[in-house]
Amino acid sequence: MLMYNFDNVSALGESDTLARDVSIYGNDATCSGSYCPAWTPDGKYGGAFQFNGANNVLSIDNMDLSTLTFSAWIKRNSANLPLGEGLIHPNECGGWGVGINADNVVYLDWLCNFGAGGASVFIDDTDWHHVAVTYDGTGVAYYIDGIASGSSAFSASFDSGGAGYHVGQGWPPNGQNFNGAIDEVRIFNAPFPQRR
Repeated sequence: MLMYNFDNVSALGESDTLARDVSIYGNDATCSGSYCPAWTPDGKYGGAFQFNGANNVLSIDNMDLSTLTFSAWIKRNSANLPLGEGLIHPNECGGWGVGINADNVVYLDWLCNFGAGGASVFIDDTDWHHVAVTYDGTGVAYYIDGIASGSSAFSASFDSGGAGYHVGQGWPPNGQNFNGAIDEVRIFNAPFPQRR
């Protein structure tokens, strides 16, 4: 559904306010003004966007899916945050989200409903880590740095009413935005086991 490299390639029309989706779907990410994360050349592979943990987000179109894979390289600025932090969430209830909770555990969330357990491996440092979450309609599986890191039964009907999604955002009222760098974001409309 989308592939962001976050390399700020001018030949693709990318800039500090536009990240091209290099998949066939054209789901470009945009931002404006103070909501824009800072682009840095120091990503995991090429560039990345650095999010401030306050109001930086990249806006994308609706990503309500019946099955999915979300993956990204992330580098936190700090761990053990009291509210945790989001990697992607919708603007309205009913959609899916991925984040890191206050215990440093990656989770899949059915917004305003309930979450799906969490990974068995903590991300409690400031190193680069590859995070992947798959959902097949009946269960969720987590992969941290290419290693299977927990799974659980889970069933949801993701429907945010057509709302857009935000990369770098947690559940909006709680101020759980991501504080750190995000690179190489991928979303697929099928569950794929992950390896680095």
